[in-house]
Amino acid sequence: MSSGDEQAEGWNCTSYPALVANPDIGGIGTILTFVISVYLTLICCVAKARIDHLRSPDKNTPKLDIWSFALGNVILNFSDQQVVLGIAVLIAGVSQLSSGLDSYHWSTVLNLAWFSSFTHILTLTALREENRSNNKIKVIRVVAMGVLAVILMCMVYTAGWVSGTVIGASSNDSKYSPPMSFPAWCLFRPDIPWMWQDHLLDIQYNGTYVVLAFLILVFSYSTRALLLYYESIGQVVTLAAKFLYFDKLAGLFGIKNMKSIESRLNGMGRRKWSYRILRSLYAIFVACRQTFDSTIWELGWLSFALVWGTVRIFTIRNLPNSRDNLDSSEMMSAVLSEENDWGFGQVLGLTLMILPFLSFYGKFTIMPILRNELIPYKKHTRLLQMRCLYERSFSPMHKHLLTPLVITTYCRHLLICLRHTPQPRPMHRRVKSRLRSKMKFGSKN
Repeated sequence: MSSGDEQAEGWNCTSYPALVANPDIGGIGTILTFVISVYLTLICCVAKARIDHLRSPDKNTPKLDIWSFALGNVILNFSDQQVVLGIAVLIAGVSQLSSGLDSYHWSTVLNLAWFSSFTHILTLTALREENRSNNKIKVIRVVAMGVLAVILMCMVYTAGWVSGTVIGASSNDSKYSPPMSFPAWCLFRPDIPWMWQDHLLDIQYNGTYVVLAFLILVFSYSTRALLLYYESIGQVVTLAAKFLYFDKLAGLFGIKNMKSIESRLNGMGRRKWSYRILRSLYAIFVACRQTFDSTIWELGWLSFALVWGTVRIFTIRNLPNSRDNLDSSEMMSAVLSEENDWGFGQVLGLTLMILPFLSFYGKFTIMPILRNELIPYKKHTRLLQMRCLYERSFSPMHKHLLTPLVITTYCRHLLICLRHTPQPRPMHRRVKSRLRSKMKFGSKN
């Protein structure tokens, strides 16, 4: 017997209990933990993008290097944390469907998973170079992205019923949203009858919301995954244009090579209608390519998705106090007010937000020590650069073989430099040596 049939024996779509508080999902501490972590990650990503823009390979910028290193580690911690939290939240929510989880808290689960998924996407944008250079980490992150994206896309389908409007309860209920106490597992079974207080429940599906959510998810996940393998979206667009035979279409107009469009357009007659059309299309293509390749576009797009999720989660939390839901009442608002109490789990989750700051402080303070003690001579940096070059250019098997060789060479070179470094002599010895040299010089004369 399936979980849905077991659910139907005690809780079904025609008879179900009233809504009860669930602080583990809708508690104020739980929601604030997700929201604060999201916007902290956004601030760190914007700061790192600005710092990396100011850094120059031709200049020595130790302070900017330290800040970029510390912020990168904080963003990495948020990335691993959020992808695990997103998958765990969805699995925990699905496991409670057979226990009578209501649609009110189910929509909160979807919004929390939305936060986690886009926080992970945001971190991939900021740590693109680091992930691209490490094949093992890249594969792990792509798999984690795929698991979270597939589960979230399958569950977002039910959000169309939660955000829909009731048109069948009575003549005055057309403006209302579905009842908050409605079992969430019924949202996966639209083929069976739904009822609310002896009234047949007819919900108009909100397809616009679902389509928009799907487009945002597909676009965000696909572009971030492609950027782990390609340098920019422009390369992907060029490959897509060749795959769709746009280069052959351009050949019909006398342009045989996609890479030389601009030069060939300049050689065409400016009064021809084909020149004007192709020149306009080429300008739009270049503008879109430059826009998609910019960091401002990436951060702005992801910020829009995060703001949309924030509005959704706080709109749902305000449903008991509004008049737009069938279950809205003062009694329902009093029941859900228990989720605003700061219990043990709420305080614990919010207190754990201190960990990223401790990680930032640790990386920020240890970087100058490593910089001053481990690399006292400039020529030693060449060996470290050689080690980085080995790690990027060789396969993982060769990397493990060459790393001990580079470390041994570095330590040997350091010992030789320390052994042959002239030690400063005391002042009285310097004076005596000068007097002796003068006496010898006078004796020769």
